[in-house]
Amino acid sequence: MEIILKQDIKSLGEKDDIVNVKPGYGRNYLIPQGFGQLATVSAKKVLAENLKQAAFKQDKIKKDAEGIAERLTSVKLSIGAKAGESSFGIKQDTVLVATVATFLTISKEMLSDVDGITSYIANRAPAKLREKESQELLFGTGDIKGVATTALPFSATTIALGSGSTPNEYDVLRVAVDLVSKSNYSATAILMNGTDKAKLELAKDNTGAYLFPSGNMSVAGVPIVESNSIALSEFLVGDFRMGAEIKERQGVTVEFFNQDADNAQKGLVTVSVSERIALPVYHNGAFVTGTFTTAKAKLKA
Repeated sequence: MEIILKQDIKSLGEKDDIVNVKPGYGRNYLIPQGFGQLATVSAKKVLAENLKQAAFKQDKIKKDAEGIAERLTSVKLSIGAKAGESSFGIKQDTVLVATVATFLTISKEMLSDVDGITSYIANRAPAKLREKESQELLFGTGDIKGVATTALPFSATTIALGSGSTPNEYDVLRVAVDLVSKSNYSATAILMNGTDKAKLELAKDNTGAYLFPSGNMSVAGVPIVESNSIALSEFLVGDFRMGAEIKERQGVTVEFFNQDADNAQKGLVTVSVSERIALPVYHNGAFVTGTFTTAKAKLKA
C-alpha cells in the first residue's frame, strides 16, 4: 500500500515522500502513530499542491535574494552622507486604553461550603473574560476598535472567476489572502466559525475522498482557526502579527465585593474580573472580512 510520510523515518523515507509498505505495517503502525497517511488520489493532489506552493515560495525567496545581492553590488559606502528618506508613511493617531470587565454573583454560603470554589472562580472567571475580550478585539466599536470593524471588506476587483463559475468557500479565502498581500502584509491566520470549518473538513471530491484528509486546514499556507466569536458564514483573514497589537495596561484582576447593590441584604458576593488594554490597528488593509454568501457572489460577477 502507498503511504505519504508525515515526518522523516530512517530507512523508509523523508517527510512528504510517497512510499510503498506492507498493508499491516501501514494500517497498524504508521497511520495510527501519525507517521503517515493513506496516499489516496485526493491526498496526492493536496500533497502536490502543497509541494508546488512550497517550491514557489522557495523560488521567490531565491529570486528576492538574488535581486538584493545584485543591488548590493552597486552600493557605495559614503561615511557621513545624508540618509535617504523612506517612502514608508506613519500617521499619528490616538488609541484609547479601555477596561474590559465581566462579573458574576454567588452566595456567601457557596463560598463557605463548597470546597475549592474560590480557586475555581479565580481560574474560570478569567477564561470568561477572555471570551469577552476576544469579542471586543474583533468587533469592538467603542474605545476598542476591533480589527473586523476596521478591516477592508472583501472585494473581487483583482480576481474574478466569472459568471460561469461556481465559487466555493476555499476560493473566497484564497482571494482574501491575496487581498491582504496587496496591502504589503502576509496573512497569518483565517478566523472562521467552527461549523464553517467543519464543513470544509467534510468536503469530498468526486471519488468520495476528503479534500483535507490530514485535518491540516490551511489556505495557501495560512492556517484556519475556528472561533466562536465569528458568526456563521463570516470570515476574517489578516496579519495578526504585524497588522495590530494588543497593549496591556493592566493585567487580569479578580476581586470579591460584599458591598454591591443589595448584596448585604441577600447574602451575596459579586466577583469582578477586569483588565485594561488597548488595540492599535496599524493598517486597515492588513485585515479582510466578509460573508461567504456575498463574497461568492462577487467572485461570480
